[in-house]
Amino acid sequence: MRKTICLSVCILLLPMMLFAQTSGKVSGSITSSDGTPLVGANVVVVGTSLGSASGSDGIYYILDVPTGTYSVRADYIGYQSVTVTNVKVSNSLTTDIDYTLQMSAVKGAAVEIVAERALIQKSATNTTRVIDQEVINNVAQRGVENLVAMQTGVVNSGGALYVRGSRSGDMAYYVDGVYTVNPFSLSNTSVVSNAAMEDIAFQSGGFDAEFGNSNGGMVNTTTKSGTEQLIASAEFVTDLGSEATVNKNDLHSYGYKLMNINVGGPLMDNMKYFFSFENIKYEDASPSTSYFPTVSLDEINVPDTTSDGTPFGFGSVSFTEAEGLSQMVSLGLVDSLAAASAIHYQFQKNYSDTTLLMFSDYQRMYGKKPNAGLSRNTISGNITANVGQLRLKAGGTFSSKDSRGDLGESTTISQGDYPYTYSLLNSDNTPWYESKSISGYVNATQPLGALSYIKVNMSHYSYSREYGDNNHKDNIAAYGDPTASGNEYLRGWGKNPISIENFAYFSNKGVVYDEYRKSLMSYIGIKGDYVNQWNNHEIKAGLEWRKHTLRDYRLAQPMEIAEGYQKAVVANYGPNGVLGADGIYNEGETFTDLADTAGVLNGVWDEGETWEDVNDDLVSEDANYIDVTTEDWKYTTYRNAYTEN
Repeated sequence: MRKTICLSVCILLLPMMLFAQTSGKVSGSITSSDGTPLVGANVVVVGTSLGSASGSDGIYYILDVPTGTYSVRADYIGYQSVTVTNVKVSNSLTTDIDYTLQMSAVKGAAVEIVAERALIQKSATNTTRVIDQEVINNVAQRGVENLVAMQTGVVNSGGALYVRGSRSGDMAYYVDGVYTVNPFSLSNTSVVSNAAMEDIAFQSGGFDAEFGNSNGGMVNTTTKSGTEQLIASAEFVTDLGSEATVNKNDLHSYGYKLMNINVGGPLMDNMKYFFSFENIKYEDASPSTSYFPTVSLDEINVPDTTSDGTPFGFGSVSFTEAEGLSQMVSLGLVDSLAAASAIHYQFQKNYSDTTLLMFSDYQRMYGKKPNAGLSRNTISGNITANVGQLRLKAGGTFSSKDSRGDLGESTTISQGDYPYTYSLLNSDNTPWYESKSISGYVNATQPLGALSYIKVNMSHYSYSREYGDNNHKDNIAAYGDPTASGNEYLRGWGKNPISIENFAYFSNKGVVYDEYRKSLMSYIGIKGDYVNQWNNHEIKAGLEWRKHTLRDYRLAQPMEIAEGYQKAVVANYGPNGVLGADGIYNEGETFTDLADTAGVLNGVWDEGETWEDVNDDLVSEDANYIDVTTEDWKYTTYRNAYTEN
């Protein structure tokens, strides 16, 4: 009975667990010039093995056509061939092409027609918009989020999409049918170069049963596939302008550079490939028309003593912003400005030394901020092959991001969380962030006749991220260690410098970013789909199994670990026995008197004889004793003196 119930539940759930499709359908009618349906007319997708024949009513269907732009030709004996070009096939949608063929007693020139773009997607049962290559190539936007944000009812805030007032976590993202949402943050974690996109299908409500895990919107990005002819392209983009200046109206460069290479074509008979690589860099990944503050910083490291061991003499000297290296000369601490400047380089910095920081020349700068950059690499590719009627496709994507001062998951630009408190005095220590996403899939499609097919897909996806202090990264023990390189400004173990009163909002020079996190999410999935065209109805069913692995390690304040371990080292006494001696030694008292008072042993103490000599006289080498040292004298005491009595 239990098995019967489980089987029934699985059957009911089949339509709800379909794989996100990356193919569509082409259908229409074929008639003669007088409107008579032509039965058995052939319709083929040029350059592929896909095709069909019209039925008794002149209607034809071509199923599982990969997303893309094609030419579709209709042939019938005794009639001119008609080819319709620029036919766009979109994810999970039907493209309608109707043919009217003219009779021809002698085979003549074929007729070619350019397809018109449909104003309304009649096959869409919900609010569906397709962003094709024409839009992708001609708008001044890059990245899936920015392209989708151009659609009605969509708002992009910090790289997260909000559809019709829903939350950003209500979005579902797919790349070539692979689900790419981080289950922790519910944000998109993959990126595809514009040059590698075939199209983007966006649904904003009323989803088909095949799409789940979302209430706000669904975004399905399809990458390009290889063609019958070799194609190659390259692109390089950079910005212009100067470094940061005090003039807001200057043309400033933010260090933007983009380069991509794309190639595709035939590998051999019935096998094609496509490959795309893109690198993008920002020296400031969160550009702004607003200013950022700067000061000139003069840093002098003052050791506790000079090279000959004498005190350096800076303990009572107070340097103000208006004073500087010249103050050291006027106070007679050094002979010249050159000597004062050399102090910084003469001695290696040490946290126990005094470091003098002199600030001057406060300015409001416009342009790129220091240490706020981002570098991203993106790779995508696939291989398609036909083995008889069996169609195979394998592919995947890879993206990596390395940034400073940006802890957001967006792999395109900063999400606006640059730590502005670091910009004035501590820009050298903006936090470090790395992330990687990898997806791969293999699918096989087997036709079961002209009007049905099955598809089996295996996929894997993983996303990892790691961030923390730029100097120490995953070296947790070094975060609060003042002896570690880069920590010379710490006030002690686990203690960051205190903010300066006049700049209380900003982090002081040398503040360590006090957080470390490393996480990984991945899954493997297997799924099967069945599609059947029954008259004017398309019937779909499918089943998917997916196993997730989630790992997350976070230390909110790793500097406290160093402080705690340091305290543990100071108080780390080993396991000892109970001290069994106690007494008072008075001036003039002999060793025998002391021994009698303590009740431990008797002996003779000769004048001038040390405690060590007495010990050698009275106990053997393997005696159970420990030495305890005080400031003025050393004595030997016995542990557990009476334990055996």
